[in-house]
Amino acid sequence: MDTTRASLPYSFSENILSGGGDGILCWWDIDKQSIIHTLALSHQSLRCISKSIRGDHIFVGSSDGNIYEVDARQGTLIRSIHAHDMSVFALCIDHDVLFSGGRDALLKAWPLSGDEGSFSIVAHMGTINDITLHDEFVVTASRDKNLRIWEKSGKLVQSLSPILGGHFHSVNAVKSLSDSNFMASASDDKSIILWGEN
Repeated sequence: MDTTRASLPYSFSENILSGGGDGILCWWDIDKQSIIHTLALSHQSLRCISKSIRGDHIFVGSSDGNIYEVDARQGTLIRSIHAHDMSVFALCIDHDVLFSGGRDALLKAWPLSGDEGSFSIVAHMGTINDITLHDEFVVTASRDKNLRIWEKSGKLVQSLSPILGGHFHSVNAVKSLSDSNFMASASDDKSIILWGEN
């Protein structure tokens, strides 16, 4: 199994899921520390994993530009969505809407029931590396050094750039901190910035 940066484990129930550079999704038994199930999804790297609110479905982004919806309990493929022209690096679910971002710098919304609320916008000037939910907003982190805050409709609210005290290199990760008004971002500039109200 490929253990490069493409392997991104995700905790689910009693198991851990990991996606590798070989395009295979693996279910691991935590106690036995062994693989109990595999599912081949792609011939290219699996880049990100997100689970539905109920936890019964998971979504996997791949370097082939597809998002794969998987039945997490059965370990079977439900469907694939050709989402981006290049790698899908970031996925985030808000109730019944899946947000995706990738190397094509597009932020997309995929309603999981019906088509109302879908959008595709040029969100950055470089790869979208991560997406998180923060309060009532969607936040994207990009190689273009910016964090951007969006309404869930796709309207830009604010851009957190180097000029505003942000990062000076690619922003690789952003996470909302539980039970607080803060979020944290990490960058190739070797810094972590804590964002929020003072």
